[in-house]
Amino acid sequence: MCSIGGWYAWGDHRPSVRTLRGLLLAGQTRGKDSTGVAFMKERDNNIYIMKEPKTGSEFLKGLDDQKLAEIARSPRVLLHNRAKTKGSERNRNNNHPVEGFGWVVVHNGQVYNDDDLFEYAKKPRPAEVDSIAIPLVLSLGGNDYLRSLNHLSVLGGAA
Repeated sequence: MCSIGGWYAWGDHRPSVRTLRGLLLAGQTRGKDSTGVAFMKERDNNIYIMKEPKTGSEFLKGLDDQKLAEIARSPRVLLHNRAKTKGSERNRNNNHPVEGFGWVVVHNGQVYNDDDLFEYAKKPRPAEVDSIAIPLVLSLGGNDYLRSLNHLSVLGGAA
């Protein structure tokens, strides 16, 4: 099973760079196939995604102190260490955070009815990974956040 982590911070309090490193390193015990981070820059509503088919420790080697500090200053962060289920980690789109249909998500578990959901929705599949069905289902709610969340009940699987 994968490892997920992150934070949603209010005010000025943020985790330290040391905590960020610790979360990515600890997560690799549950997922060694790829590592990824989604974050918003301080005072920026854009989402930035970094993901590589590497362990957490290998991923961290590719980040300098300045980049780690930028991520740690972010008010919103998603972290993921993947234990692959469906889809090769060599295809960036299969790694988490998964992006598609206007959503960015991380998931720990398996979606068993992902193929059926894409067939039903008649939308092109941007990745092989089963988790890509989550943003697909969320998109069925349109621009209504609560309506989108209500659609999650159609996902079959474990999380």
